[in-house]
Amino acid sequence: MRDFIDLMLDTIFLVDPRGRIAYVNAACQRMFGYAPEELIGQMLFDFLAPEGRARTEEEAQHVMAGCPRVGFENRYIRKNGRQVHVMWSACWSAEDQLRIGVARDVTHLKRAEAVQHALYAISEAAHNAADLDVLLREFTTSSRRSCRWRA
Repeated sequence: MRDFIDLMLDTIFLVDPRGRIAYVNAACQRMFGYAPEELIGQMLFDFLAPEGRARTEEEAQHVMAGCPRVGFENRYIRKNGRQVHVMWSACWSAEDQLRIGVARDVTHLKRAEAVQHALYAISEAAHNAADLDVLLREFTTSSRRSCRWRA
């Protein structure tokens, strides 16, 4: 049966009640950059992007309380240090005392959403500007604010 699971394109995680990875299929290497043997025995949350930890811990508690979940999103750190956006479907197996999660990489969708959002903002600014000078002045002012905010 494990041979079939390793053929799946989505990553399968089995996680014990403490959060330790009990099993991952071969797809995890494509998604996270780690071979299964590098992850088994590790704490899943050690790979989680820090800003999503509290929300993800809360979500895991809901799943272990018997509330299956489809569509939960968070971010993890790949082996190369880059982030991967993940959408999860998860349920709890009381009999096995394991959280079963199916992870799908949605990074490309998140990038597409960001580009679409930027294009809408540009389009709206262009539509609302009286002329090109006003548009350029607004763009440079908002760019300076954005750069100060990031610093």
